Amino acid sequence: MGAETRYFRSDTEVVDGVTFYKLLTANTNSLQIVNNSPALAYLGIKVYTYTAAGVKTCISGANCVAVAFITTTLGERDGTWTPPQTPLNNTDRIIVEVYNCDAYGQNGVLMASFITEQIGATQLDAVLWTVHYWCRAFPDIDTDSFYFGHPTRNSRITNFSWSIPPKVKAGLHPSKPLSVICSD
Repeated sequence: MGAETRYFRSDTEVVDGVTFYKLLTANTNSLQIVNNSPALAYLGIKVYTYTAAGVKTCISGANCVAVAFITTTLGERDGTWTPPQTPLNNTDRIIVEVYNCDAYGQNGVLMASFITEQIGATQLDAVLWTVHYWCRAFPDIDTDSFYFGHPTRNSRITNFSWSIPPKVKAGLHPSKPLSVICSD
């Protein structure tokens, strides 16, 4: 599969009793704003695989990744991260949690959780992601805001890549002829 753009959408889905925002290849048209106070000045993500059996496994490490600084001007800020090549079952999903954090990706406060559909892949590829956050800091009220789910506030991940390795067909190898014994 080629690289996809995955949008942080404003609609939700309940999976195993937990409500997530959706992380899909098409955006919604309904702005969502999530605020955190006291402000921590940065946004970052944590990334997990999620199995059909409900097992959530962190693949991004203890600290947030793709960290971006929030300014007092509303706008898009970007962070990058390369996920490890990760084996998947074809029924697995990917969860991306957005945190308000410090410059080192630490001390994070969860702002929103997003989940993909069952993507049908056998691996998440180790390809550089760019996470585009629409955000703004309000220092006078010590608040950071994260905007998503709208074409003009289209927070998203670009270059989200997964694959299904080609199936190997069993059979004879053309460079290794088979010996055949014939008898009359």
